Amino acid sequence: MSKKRRMTGALVAMALAMSMVPLMALPAAAVSAPEVVASGLNSPYKLTQGPDGIYVAEAGTGGDSCAAATSPEGMEVQACSGTTGSVTLIANGTQSRPVTGLPSVALGQEVFGPAAVDFDSSNRMHVVVGLGGDAAARDLYGVDTLGTLLRIPATGEPVVVSDLVAFEEANDPDGELPGVEGPDSNPFGLAFDGDDALVADAGGNTLLRVEANGTTTVEALFAPTLVDPPPFIPAPGQIPMQAVPTAVEVSAGGDIHVANLTGFPFQIGAASVWSVDGGVATAVETGFTNIIDLAVADDGTMYVLEFASNSLLAPDGPAASLVQVRTDGTRKVLLHGAELPVPGGVAVGDDGMVYLSVCTLCGPGQGEVWMIDPSVASDPATADACSPDDVPGSGFGDIAGSSDHREAIECAAWWGIVNRFSADTFGPSGDVTREQVASMILRAIHASDVATIQGAPDAFTDDDGSVHEADINVLAAMDVIVGRSEGIFDPKASVSRAEVATLIIRAYELITEGEIAAGANAFTDDEGSVHEADINAVAAAGWVNGIGGGLFNPGGEATRAQFASMITRMLSTLVEDGDATLPTS
Repeated sequence: MSKKRRMTGALVAMALAMSMVPLMALPAAAVSAPEVVASGLNSPYKLTQGPDGIYVAEAGTGGDSCAAATSPEGMEVQACSGTTGSVTLIANGTQSRPVTGLPSVALGQEVFGPAAVDFDSSNRMHVVVGLGGDAAARDLYGVDTLGTLLRIPATGEPVVVSDLVAFEEANDPDGELPGVEGPDSNPFGLAFDGDDALVADAGGNTLLRVEANGTTTVEALFAPTLVDPPPFIPAPGQIPMQAVPTAVEVSAGGDIHVANLTGFPFQIGAASVWSVDGGVATAVETGFTNIIDLAVADDGTMYVLEFASNSLLAPDGPAASLVQVRTDGTRKVLLHGAELPVPGGVAVGDDGMVYLSVCTLCGPGQGEVWMIDPSVASDPATADACSPDDVPGSGFGDIAGSSDHREAIECAAWWGIVNRFSADTFGPSGDVTREQVASMILRAIHASDVATIQGAPDAFTDDDGSVHEADINVLAAMDVIVGRSEGIFDPKASVSRAEVATLIIRAYELITEGEIAAGANAFTDDEGSVHEADINAVAAAGWVNGIGGGLFNPGGEATRAQFASMITRMLSTLVEDGDATLPTS
């Protein structure tokens, strides 16, 4: 099994699973909702900010010249080659294809062609063309510009700056490393260090430096890692997992970063972002899985694009993620799973926007480029309390899939209102209990600088010994909470959505010393509930949403994630009205 096959076979399997995701499944909440800025693309991969706008490499659709071949998965397929590769430009609200006629080979579900585009210091466009194989494979396809670095002149034919496949054949830099079986090249990432091109060769496990005159050298070599084999492969011991570098980026300060996908068995948490200095690669951001691209903003903020954050071998199908690595050292998941269908690349524009190519393997004409603003909250109701620029990552490792509440959870953690469920988890889908709600509401009251009763009397007999007992007593003394019956609070019981609405209103009115405005009848399933008026009021304030179809599900148990959203929306109103101030750290 070749080096490339250890990567590509899983990519195709992932495509088969993820291509079923509707392209219109845009995020409900994460950062500002993506705006489609280009569509109708053919296998779009890496993007870059160029002299005129955002450029994206399209691998194309292959062509009409077909021959029998073996796919990376070992299946007999038709390899159909042509010149359908291209580069799309996104500028001033329009899209165009300034470059067409580039090589492209469709090999079953996968297409090899332009994988990345970038510009040298003289603004000359360059494109790396992928391959995923050796010189013999290229000969079979009959396209001698596969696996090369091309310079694209303003007029005339592309110029081969470096034949990267030939370099791999002649040198095979990783040939002596364990688990490697012969030359293999797949140029996949491109960035410029002055006039020198840096190419991440996913097949060769190398970062190559290509001078303007074509001289090619190894800048860094990425060795395999010994890992435990998956359960379905009998092995007497550990097996080598190749690095598979897929992306390279040169920061505004000149720092070189490389990200890797990893090879089989695509171990969770084994991918990294590396800093390369003097030919030495040092892992600087670890714990990622199957990275396909990387972008670095001028302020040093990284955007890491995971093709699969849960491994390409995940039994329930891979889930992509876009992760912001902030300069404060924290991380925030911006898009995840169904929010991010089959991504191919990420870039930060001069405008500070983040650009993503998506639906890379969905089929001809199905690719798009999205633009998102990482500084704008997705939920307007939390924006004043939860500016993404201010709120750091929480470190909760289990909130990536909570698209509707992820932003609010991180915000509530920043305010000090919610706590961890365990060392690095929040438990977003877990029920929130009456005693937990009491403590979280009291923290929100404290965040508003409202004086609370000191030494409140013991209100209930069934919360003795609870870590929340003192908070319960304070809120009982201030008439924010009441018991189930005389002397009974039932602290471990879950809280309904209707009860949360009432509790939040009581807290708000305590803080503001006023009454919240009444709301119109918002839902049809809370008629006759003692909480109906409160539900209508919080709906009018924008603090709660229904479950669709005019329903609120008032008796449903509120989850920890839902409570985080409700409380941060209330805080946002308090901040907007001057009744609460933002945290200072």
